[in-house]
Amino acid sequence: MIFSFMKYTLRVIVMIFCAVTTQLSAQDIFPPPATKRAMQARRTTSKPIIDGLLNESAWQQTPTTRGFTIVEPRQGDSTQFDTDVKILFDDDYLYIGAFCRDTVGWAGVRVPDLRRDFDYFTNDFFGVHFDTFLDERNAQAFQVNPYGAQRDLLGFDDTFFDRDWDGVWRARTNVTDSGWTAEIAIPWSTLRYPRVEQPANNLQPRATTANLWGINFMRVIRRHNIFTGWSLWPRAYSANRMPYAGRVEGIEPPPPSVNLRVQPYIVTRYVDSHVQGERDQKGWEFHPGGEVKWAVTPNTILDVTVNTDFAQADADRQVVNLSRFSVFFPERRQFFLESASLFNTDNRMFSPFFSRRIGLDVNNNPLALDAGLRLVHRTADRAAGGLVIRQRGNDTTASSTFLVARYAQNVGDGHRIGAMVTTRFDDASPLATSALNVVGVLDAFYRVGQDAWLRGVVSGSFDKRSTDSSASGLAAYFTANYQSNTTYLSLEEVYVSKTYYPATGFVARNDLIRTNPEFELDLRPSWKPDGIRSLKPSMFFEMYHSTVDLAFQEAHWRINPCSLLFESGSSIEAFAEFNWQNIKPIDEFDLLPELTIHRGAYHYATFTVRGSTDQSEPLSGAVRAGAGGYYDGSIRTVTVSGRAAPIPQVAFTLNYEWDNFRNVSAVPERTSHLASAELRLALNPRLQFVGFYQYNTAAERTSLNMRFSWEFEPLSFVYLVFNDGRTFPTEGSGLLPRLQYATQYKQTEAIFKISYLRQL
Repeated sequence: MIFSFMKYTLRVIVMIFCAVTTQLSAQDIFPPPATKRAMQARRTTSKPIIDGLLNESAWQQTPTTRGFTIVEPRQGDSTQFDTDVKILFDDDYLYIGAFCRDTVGWAGVRVPDLRRDFDYFTNDFFGVHFDTFLDERNAQAFQVNPYGAQRDLLGFDDTFFDRDWDGVWRARTNVTDSGWTAEIAIPWSTLRYPRVEQPANNLQPRATTANLWGINFMRVIRRHNIFTGWSLWPRAYSANRMPYAGRVEGIEPPPPSVNLRVQPYIVTRYVDSHVQGERDQKGWEFHPGGEVKWAVTPNTILDVTVNTDFAQADADRQVVNLSRFSVFFPERRQFFLESASLFNTDNRMFSPFFSRRIGLDVNNNPLALDAGLRLVHRTADRAAGGLVIRQRGNDTTASSTFLVARYAQNVGDGHRIGAMVTTRFDDASPLATSALNVVGVLDAFYRVGQDAWLRGVVSGSFDKRSTDSSASGLAAYFTANYQSNTTYLSLEEVYVSKTYYPATGFVARNDLIRTNPEFELDLRPSWKPDGIRSLKPSMFFEMYHSTVDLAFQEAHWRINPCSLLFESGSSIEAFAEFNWQNIKPIDEFDLLPELTIHRGAYHYATFTVRGSTDQSEPLSGAVRAGAGGYYDGSIRTVTVSGRAAPIPQVAFTLNYEWDNFRNVSAVPERTSHLASAELRLALNPRLQFVGFYQYNTAAERTSLNMRFSWEFEPLSFVYLVFNDGRTFPTEGSGLLPRLQYATQYKQTEAIFKISYLRQL
């Protein structure tokens, strides 16, 4: 039956693909323009004041470019609200000035909060995207919303992104009755560009790629949910698709000089912890540390960290895991987020390198890092990087040394091959012998035109735990993707052997072969009702077998006949999911405390509806509700979330998940609750307070994180942080733990940290 469903699913995908691709309209994928749009940058001897006003004479005398067109929703249409852009530069900065036309002033601005790296889909914003090497593959983006909050990222082939990269730059804005202005100042040291060859006799430098950059601009007018661009690109892509970018002429960057960024910090921490009511630790800690970033060349960046501290890192968002797979928690620490895409060769089933394995123990408790070094080299042809970290041990965890080396070579037009090696060496300790783990990776990326790509990864692991014990394993995946304005198709195959073990990586589950075809359509027929932007039917299928004997493990088939995306950005959908499970004795697992999924064969179906309002509104919400079978019993689940943001300076978010299990593994009824609340207060984008609380009966824990931050200079901060984490035993289905049970573990932290960034 499983194979018949698989063949039926593939047949449906092929039929729909053929039907849709034969009727693609002129609004689908178009090739990059042969003649690029161009604009002129102007040198100034009068440094503008970065205040968002654009009233200096330097701005008034600079040529203006305009003529933005709509990318989303009606690709190629003219926009009612055009945008004017100018570019200035001097010996220290590159300046971008933009006037975003509108007619309603403050009333039309949509900005839910003032966090850095704000949400892409819920904010008004203006952005500039540079291709400084003119290779049409790499993008460096700077974006700002009407309240001056900043967002920046690095993009590679419009497929891989460093969204958590933070550059040193300034932006100020001003809102008027006729629109809003953005004034951006980017130090040359933040940008990466080729060296300009200076001719003899003080003549003007000849035109090179250093004087001619790829550039594009984008703007979001969120109350109309419209995305506009200066040099048009297909709506299936983003402004980081640099073959569609225009050109900026007349750029004269200074020769690269000593580009050194030093950021020392001081941390004072008070810790008070209890285990079973007995005090385990109490006292003050004080330690200095710091980071150094050195641009050895415009293409090569060296990062050094000493006595590393992550006190300001955001708290993990807890989940209730209803599957047989390990939960993947994303990295949130800034040092590891930078250049993360270079080392990324993962998919959902395994990751040869996962930075959260560094500086955290198996229970996600922090471990001290003595020092670390990262070297990254990028050019138009290749990228290479290395990472060395020394992790300090404690009473329960041995000291460790981590080494990672990565190389990727661009080949032809949009293709790439690469290799990576990770090594982890754990010192011997009273609790364990020394251990060595080595993982090798080979990967390739092949772009088939603008709208399709292939990717493959093969990884092997070797693990030696003692003088006479070692094991090796293998993992691999292959994926093929096609994406146009109307169609998304994907086929993925994954193999993870029983003994594959990347000690500096992540594995969702060993011993599996995963087959996963899926598709989604974005249909916008002329007969659709007003207010609906698109109809988005989709189908998702995945099936798992054992690598040892090819025995069937599980399968999931989700059918979404039609989800509706409204013009405002709100949505609603309903789907059915059919599940087959084959649990062997070795595969039994604990779903909740006192609730174990036992061996057996199971077949069940669940039905789910979910919807969300316009998330850019001052009041917004979302709900998801599902019911149906679950192994040998049934499940009902409801997730609700809401946000109140009357002004961007104040935002309150509340989330709640309720999961009710009946007659699962002969347990009459069990219920789990996961609740969280977040309060954000901001005087401006540089002075903010965030309070975040979580309560999780499935994990039997609560956590509170409160963080005050003041960015008194670009990327220089004062932090005040308070953390409180507790675990407790629960019983039955109650929302609150029984009062007769004492807290099992409690830790309270108060942290003061000040960091100062100096650019040399």
